[in-house]
Amino acid sequence: DYKDDTGIFKELIQNADDAGATEVSLLVDWRKGPSSSVLAPKMKEFQGPALWAYNDAVFSDADFQNIAKLAAGTKMSDLNKIGRFGLGFTSVYHLT
Repeated sequence: DYKDDTGIFKELIQNADDAGATEVSLLVDWRKGPSSSVLAPKMKEFQGPALWAYNDAVFSDADFQNIAKLAAGTKMSDLNKIGRFGLGFTSVYHLT
């Protein structure tokens, strides 16, 4: 639940920290992109606004596997990860 409207930003920053990032950038882009050449007509409504997130950590093969496991809690047993208490990357699905 993101009652204060900053929860998703906090989750993305936690994920970056857990991955060992030293730099994190978040940008809210309120623009609407062109919809004349989308793959399917239903995609026209999803051409903006957007949240752009960047960090300088390397995305590993294990990260790709974990991102496909919704709510799998892969950080639960790692006491060094601050994200073990949160929703993690799945929080971005609240934006779509």
